[in-house]
Amino acid sequence: LSAARSKLQHRRDDLARIRQQSEAMKTRCHQLETMSEDQSKILLELRMVSDFLKNPENAASELLSLAEHESSRIRKMASEWERIRKTLLSNVRDRRTNFLRRIERAGKFSEEMVGMGDEMATL
Repeated sequence: LSAARSKLQHRRDDLARIRQQSEAMKTRCHQLETMSEDQSKILLELRMVSDFLKNPENAASELLSLAEHESSRIRKMASEWERIRKTLLSNVRDRRTNFLRRIERAGKFSEEMVGMGDEMATL
């Protein structure tokens, strides 16, 4: 029994060590992936700088075109947000108006019910 307990404890220790190594490997893989992504970004930036140095006029033209495209995209987004804002405001106004109408109708209904109650009381 003692030997079996000892063997079981060794297996548990081995399993814990393997889990620890596995976690360390996962962490290292994640670090390497991040480094690889960072290196890819740096390489892309270096290529852009290299292209700019080879042909600055063309690169400047491309950057200007990109800036114009982004500016256009931002203007479109702003107009879309403005359209959404106006739609929401309109919906809120419509709901408020409908709510006030319902309150007004309920008030008139209440007045009619009181009038009918008065009539019935006089009979």
